Amino acid sequence: MRFSPVMLLHYVTAILILAFGAVHLATHSFLDPAGYSGGIAYFTVISHFWNPLYAATLEGILVTVAYHGFNGVRNILLEFRQDRSWNRAVTVLLLLFGTVVIVYGTRTILIVSLGWR
Repeated sequence: MRFSPVMLLHYVTAILILAFGAVHLATHSFLDPAGYSGGIAYFTVISHFWNPLYAATLEGILVTVAYHGFNGVRNILLEFRQDRSWNRAVTVLLLLFGTVVIVYGTRTILIVSLGWR
């Protein structure tokens, strides 16, 4: 069975979401010296943002979840109609929405991790 590159990337992002999610969960639970309740305290979470590796992990979560989610919605919408113009319109619209979500999320990560105000 041969997959299209878009669907292959969809499956790869599913695996990456599990990996990034495990790292994120571990950072806030058993790897934090204060334990889970201390790991989710506001100032502890903000201090995690100042670690570049943690900020990169959040960026990875953002990009993989955005791609996986918007591509899933795209696949659902393409099941409604098999028209070339519909395919193009859905793809362009969801690509635009996905780009906005990723840019806004990256902006938020940068504001917190670099201390911009």
